[in-house]
Amino acid sequence: MITSTSLELGIDIGYIDLVVQIGSPKSVSKGGLQRIGRSGGHGIDELSKGRFLVFDLDDLMECAVLTKAAYDREIDRVTIPRNPLDVLSQVLVGMSLEKVWGGIEEAYRTLKNSYSFHTLEWDDYMSVLRYLAGQIEDSTIYSKIWLDEGEGTFGKKKSTRMIFFMNVGTIPEDADYQVVGGERGGRHLGQLSDKFVERLKQGDIFVLGARTYMFLRTSRNLVYVKDATGMRPTVPTWTGGEMLPRSYDLGVLVGRFREEAVRKIQRGGRTSGSG
Repeated sequence: MITSTSLELGIDIGYIDLVVQIGSPKSVSKGGLQRIGRSGGHGIDELSKGRFLVFDLDDLMECAVLTKAAYDREIDRVTIPRNPLDVLSQVLVGMSLEKVWGGIEEAYRTLKNSYSFHTLEWDDYMSVLRYLAGQIEDSTIYSKIWLDEGEGTFGKKKSTRMIFFMNVGTIPEDADYQVVGGERGGRHLGQLSDKFVERLKQGDIFVLGARTYMFLRTSRNLVYVKDATGMRPTVPTWTGGEMLPRSYDLGVLVGRFREEAVRKIQRGGRTSGSG
């Protein structure tokens, strides 16, 4: 079986003899131990087996540092966000589906029972409630719930349940644009990430499929371009965001390893044939 990051999510897939990680997993705990932990019998005394396959010296160094850190039980720290207002917004919308809260203070106390919101300020709480109710001055924000501050109550609207289930979660969705040739549209040439398209300006030259194109305009989910063969790109090549960033703690360990390696090379001098 060949898979992406799915198997690090703790799903039960039965017995696996060996996990082979292609390239550095970029973190000790999530990328390394969790993925390799998919193998074996999952018991306390069971042995999980994994192999790292590297492609260059940077990968080799990173995987070596990661492996030593795993054996030394030096895993990445877990950081729990405090008072994330985007999550608070989703929670309040979800709470409104349960009942009409007859006391804004009651909902506030309920939220503060959780670790993430135990230091939540009242003003921040009320600001989010007003935002969700569309009670923001000089704003076109539509309401997701109703709020009556005079009565101290809030609850759901007819559209609240659909809004909640269509927007639950904190992982943003990526939308792709279809690239077509010509001002009026023609042959399909490929697709671009919305993060790339939103930075394009008319006349920009970019590379797609080893060929250069000039950006003309966008319409809905279509990007109109014309052939720009022979012209130099004016924007950097775009690569999708599938590669996960290296964790902070692993980055620190890699930095220490590099520092120690340089120190030893300088102390011992260059060896024959070394780079």
